[in-house]
Amino acid sequence: MEFEDIEFESNDFNALGEAFERETGLVRKGKVSNADAKLMSVRELVDYAVKWMELNRGV
Repeated sequence: MEFEDIEFESNDFNALGEAFERETGLVRKGKVSNADAKLMSVRELVDYAVKWMELNRGV
């Protein structure tokens, strides 16, 4: 059986996340059990990421 895999590039995900947090103010910090966590709306993050990638990746 053969299938096509998605070419996955994630090297800039940290930069994307940092920009989202800095530019939107939509990230809340809290604890999940003993771990530090950042909580945000996935819909807001995806919408932001599409625009960010279009500008920064030339997609």
